[in-house]
Amino acid sequence: MRGTARWNPPHLIPVGEMVAGEKTPPERLDAACALMEDIDKVPVRCKDVPGFIGNRIMHAMWRECLALVDQGVCTAEDVDRVVKLTFALRLPALGPMENMDLVGLELAERVQRYLLPDLARSTTRAGCMTDRLAAGDVGMKSGKGFYDWSQRDAKKVIENRDAQIVRQVAFLKEIGEL
Repeated sequence: MRGTARWNPPHLIPVGEMVAGEKTPPERLDAACALMEDIDKVPVRCKDVPGFIGNRIMHAMWRECLALVDQGVCTAEDVDRVVKLTFALRLPALGPMENMDLVGLELAERVQRYLLPDLARSTTRAGCMTDRLAAGDVGMKSGKGFYDWSQRDAKKVIENRDAQIVRQVAFLKEIGEL
């Protein structure tokens, strides 16, 4: 086996990306996937590409979010508000590919035709991240990143995140997705 990509918090996130190395026998991957299922986790088979599936999707979104902040289009708080109060609300019930099917591939293609040329294509980290890192503002653990964590209850943020994950997993089970 090449590896398994797990997400935080791993005790709550049900999926694991299962990646076989080029010399991994198929039965070894099958056994690893069966083990995941035995512990009530959902194995997703993935070819060995940098970042696997989830990290590639997440970092593509992060790249665009950072570019918007760098360009002065909006603040980090605005990015979070838009994400939390729009597409994040439907993601537990409707993945991105399902959503494209629902709205229609012709509409998705029309939007991509005008939008894709304007999206961030940087292959280096964003200026707003570089500036914060240089200042030692590395996020929650240093007390400051995009947010001032001295003004936020980090423990409560994590508790809220975990409670929401538990609710979402229960919902996914209820609708037969898990």
